[in-house]
Amino acid sequence: MSLRWLQLARRASQLLGAGLCAALGMRIMIGAVAAARAPRALDAAPPNSPVLAELPVDLPKDVVKKASKPPIPAAPAPPSGGAPLRLILSVVVGPQRSDVFVNGRRVGTSPYVGDFTCKQGENLRIEVVPVTEPLITRHAKCQGQALLVRD
Repeated sequence: MSLRWLQLARRASQLLGAGLCAALGMRIMIGAVAAARAPRALDAAPPNSPVLAELPVDLPKDVVKKASKPPIPAAPAPPSGGAPLRLILSVVVGPQRSDVFVNGRRVGTSPYVGDFTCKQGENLRIEVVPVTEPLITRHAKCQGQALLVRD
């Protein structure tokens, strides 16, 4: 009779252990998915949404105030009447993970490399918005095959 009870206790402990391992694995998986989705939500947010207030990171209040303010949009350039031009835009200015804006429209974070479409001869205003440093502004004309913005 005691052998039967030991076998029953063994099966129960194996079942309990398997259940705990499954619950722990599920918890780790949910945490990994949440962490993987967090940067996408921050990048997909429009520049004037207060996303930083939702982050669980304790930042100094002056940093949060500076970071939550979007840059002042540049006055739209008058249409140049030039032909549309697709070029490679490379921005390596300021600290990493700074927001990059071209003519008031967010294109990504620095260092940024991507395709950009503008009209031939159009004036471009490139703004890099670091979290803790002042705004960095560069001006360029839409021409050629590549536009490189460096320090």
